[in-house]
Amino acid sequence: HYMYSPLLRINVLYLNRTELATKEDKAYKLDYWAKLFRSNTWEELQKLASEDPIGEEVAEVMYQATIQSEEKTLFEAHQRYLYNLRAAENGGYDKGHEAGLEQGLEQGLERGRDLHIIELVCKKLSRGLAPDQIAVELEEDPARVSAICEIAKKHLPDYNANAILDELRN
Repeated sequence: HYMYSPLLRINVLYLNRTELATKEDKAYKLDYWAKLFRSNTWEELQKLASEDPIGEEVAEVMYQATIQSEEKTLFEAHQRYLYNLRAAENGGYDKGHEAGLEQGLEQGLERGRDLHIIELVCKKLSRGLAPDQIAVELEEDPARVSAICEIAKKHLPDYNANAILDELRN
């Protein structure tokens, strides 16, 4: 309980206790920031963000981080594919084995794409979006998204994309 540095200060912001905000907290807009970080949908986030220029910037960073995360997942899947392809090309496999390997790679890519869609659906489902909204945002078949949502609800609160995919395929 001694001061480490006068240059550093740590504050804790309880996102789910905004009703306890004091006048000083409200003067510093801590209740606003708690609501901003606690928002469940992009629409709610954008509405709150429009109240403050810095809030708009934070919302943009949050949006970019989410998009970049999705792109990163696709990039990593593509990198794994290229790595496996190079390994197969350098391994000196016979033609029969190459055909089997190519089929395995294709199945792996298909599974990776399916897992990626499931992860995106689960993220949006956890934000409170309805299956039809998710299907529109992801430009996916509404029936497929609904099936994923039904299975995903069984796995609350921790979504397991592999388990959902396995159940979806059975």
